[in-house]
Amino acid sequence: MPETAPVQCADAWNFRRILQAVVLSAICAFYSHTLDFWAVGTASGLRGIFDLLGGLLLILTTIGFLLVMLISTIVCVFRLRFRRLASNVLAFLCIPVCLTTLMLVPLFDPWFWYVVVNQSAFEAEAAAKTPKEGSKIVIITGRDISTGLAGAGDNHFVQIVYSGADPNTLKSSDPLLSHIYGKFYRQDEHW
Repeated sequence: MPETAPVQCADAWNFRRILQAVVLSAICAFYSHTLDFWAVGTASGLRGIFDLLGGLLLILTTIGFLLVMLISTIVCVFRLRFRRLASNVLAFLCIPVCLTTLMLVPLFDPWFWYVVVNQSAFEAEAAAKTPKEGSKIVIITGRDISTGLAGAGDNHFVQIVYSGADPNTLKSSDPLLSHIYGKFYRQDEHW
């Protein structure tokens, strides 16, 4: 019988690992944005399961993925697989970069799209509610987006606010307001 040479694994880029890191980051950002937008009263049973079990499963998945990448990186160092090592390092760096980008860019925020889609209705409601004199701030809508066990943490309420005032003056007068789109702002209150 002829002897066969052992099969050598090629030192190639592992783009699949980088893609997995980007997808994991997107899932984490989606989870956070979903809980930040989903009101407590709607489908509360499903939201409760998503809130309690989803976070735990997501944390365990992320820790497991990072451990697998760490072990794979150590193996690549000892086997001198520098491209795979670089792929693991890039994948590790992709997680915070992608997560930060998806959390901070307003394009991925559901509150932004909620205001954009309902802009004309919100402006009409603001025109009807605006007093002739006094404050130019009008509360359009609000929701309770509290997370966690009941009574274990602070209640979190979000309100969409319309303001005809100068944005710079408004930001200095009320630090709880964050700009969403146009003349619409988000006001977070924790009790």
